[in-house]
Amino acid sequence: MRKRIRNKKGQEEMVGFVLIVVVVAIIMVVFLGIFIRSSKSQDYKLQSVDVHQFLTSLMEYTTDCSLTYEGDYADMSELIAECYANPGKKCLSGVTDCQALNSTLKGILDASWIVGENSAYTGYVFNSTYQENLTSFIVKKQAISVLKGNCTGKSFRGDEVFFSNPPGKIVSSFRVCF
Repeated sequence: MRKRIRNKKGQEEMVGFVLIVVVVAIIMVVFLGIFIRSSKSQDYKLQSVDVHQFLTSLMEYTTDCSLTYEGDYADMSELIAECYANPGKKCLSGVTDCQALNSTLKGILDASWIVGENSAYTGYVFNSTYQENLTSFIVKKQAISVLKGNCTGKSFRGDEVFFSNPPGKIVSSFRVCF
């Protein structure tokens, strides 16, 4: 009889050991899944950081539009604000502020983000919007919008930057689709 009790104890210990191994394996699979998902989200963050840095640099780009005197060239953020506030104001070169903004912006976007069938990117969308916070609601007015290619139903990476334009702010967003 004692031998049978020992065999049953041994069997119970083996079943307990197998259960522990199965539970540990399940926990490891869950942690592996979480790790894989977090590495994908980090890839998204890295690419969004690239877009953020692009936007930040774009806003600091010096255009060839001088609005006040020769040599005082406006950067992109100033030109976006000026185009919103005073559309039709002339640069010293004779073109309007909005024409200078559009041509410079399209040139930079086309040179920086190659879009097409043989490219990794299917399109992009750039928007600048003036936002003013009035007590209980936000007033939004489109300042400029540039789009190229097809972003409908596509995955994208994007970000936005803003700069003050009292009494509100101008929010510029860029999204590249793939």
